[in-house]
Amino acid sequence: MPAIAFGAQQARLLKERLSRCPQYFNLRPEFKGKTLKQVIESGSTYKTITAVTINNRLRKLTAFMNWCKANGYVTDNPLAGMKVMAGSAKEARLSFDRSDLATLLSHEALRQEARKHPWRYWLPLMGRATGARLEELCQLRIDDFTEHQGIQCIRIDDSREGQNLKNASSRRVLPLHPVLLDLGLLQHVESVKATGADRVFPELEAVRGKLGHAPSKWFGRYKTRLGITDPRKTFHSFRHTLIDDLRDAGVQDSLIKRIAGHEDGAVTFSIYGSRSPLKAMLEALMQINLHDDIGH
Repeated sequence: MPAIAFGAQQARLLKERLSRCPQYFNLRPEFKGKTLKQVIESGSTYKTITAVTINNRLRKLTAFMNWCKANGYVTDNPLAGMKVMAGSAKEARLSFDRSDLATLLSHEALRQEARKHPWRYWLPLMGRATGARLEELCQLRIDDFTEHQGIQCIRIDDSREGQNLKNASSRRVLPLHPVLLDLGLLQHVESVKATGADRVFPELEAVRGKLGHAPSKWFGRYKTRLGITDPRKTFHSFRHTLIDDLRDAGVQDSLIKRIAGHEDGAVTFSIYGSRSPLKAMLEALMQINLHDDIGH
């Protein structure tokens, strides 16, 4: 379709069809060879893409139509200002409260879970103590555990095969909370290294490109079994909880963003006086009282 033929009616139709677009539309074998229109009109039931995804797609197309307008291909942009109304992503995910954390991170409960798979022990603890995204933790390699300025750290990067980041600002180095070291995380990494594996959690297999697929499913079952049934509380809630806790502790916003990978890593650190960024990050993360969470 030429850009000039894309008018207000087509824009409304596009928005309506996107809101009924299946998740993983291009990857699912049952939709192979079918157009979006055919799938929507087939009446079959499936999980649709989220409002956030719809808005992202509309935003990209809006930018293209703005370019068309600036270059004289169309007189106005029928997509301008168009988006799907929905609660923000922040409202869609809740933080954990103190009793949730004590339940989920109970040393005994995690030890029980980890009898089959060690990652069931380490991923929730690391999610709580670093605020990293599930996928960022699942794809960690042995050599992503490093030491800088005498501080044990993990490197969150996408430089090796099978590693992906949400965006460029996600690339960062995070200090490890001393409680993770006390619990034996580095010894675990060493024992995995001794087997010749290069990933810290080598038994995780990618499903549709995501190593976090099995952990995400497991965590959903685990928290439900422990009585945490609110669907807005997910593994990602560890991330929200850490950010909330750092804010409550009075940690500077630019430092929180650096820890979360929310902003370009080129933030200036003159505000931390003589402390290095890593030292400042470690001091911030040590405001999180993991001892209380795990009852250990």
